[in-house]
Amino acid sequence: MLIKLIDTPTGYILKRKEEILVPFLAKQYTKRKWLRDYFSANQLTAYRGLLLPALYLGLVFSSDWHISMIFVINLCLLFDFFDGPVARATHDESDKGAFLDPLFDKLLLLPLVWDKFLYTDPILVAILTPVEISLLIIRIYKLNKKIPIKSNNWGKTKMTLESAVIIGLMLSWVTLAYVLLYGALFFSFLSLGGQIKNNSSIKTN
Repeated sequence: MLIKLIDTPTGYILKRKEEILVPFLAKQYTKRKWLRDYFSANQLTAYRGLLLPALYLGLVFSSDWHISMIFVINLCLLFDFFDGPVARATHDESDKGAFLDPLFDKLLLLPLVWDKFLYTDPILVAILTPVEISLLIIRIYKLNKKIPIKSNNWGKTKMTLESAVIIGLMLSWVTLAYVLLYGALFFSFLSLGGQIKNNSSIKTN
């Protein structure tokens, strides 16, 4: 019952986002060639991957989050927000993009979480990390087996919460980010269970 109460508004919000963004982006990409040439869905995803090394250097060589690091994080979040809707607006969805998108999500989130919470709550980090890696392994398995890769509502909610965690950390709202991270962990388990159940039903069929 609780699952359904959460799933219904989650699905509605995500659906509304798509209904608003996808038609708008479809018009913009049809009219503007430079958007198609330089900001396709796969390019937006690739830009995130190219920005990550700069973030890692900042984490290694700076004890505090420098303004340049925050700028890089914001760009990553911006590209992440648009790459999915752009893919659907331009009919450019692919298994490659469906794999790289969550991969770069994890490569952004986990180092930030390790940096902020590894010493204050190592148990949380020790649980979250393998769960996120497990979700990625399932996607790799689906890619190799040529099974369509599709996020469930739990995974999308998890990713939304994880983005909120990152924003909270950037604003130094560490306590709020900490609470949201536990929420993201909860949805990570639901997403993992949904992906495993989906795999089982595919094998049965």
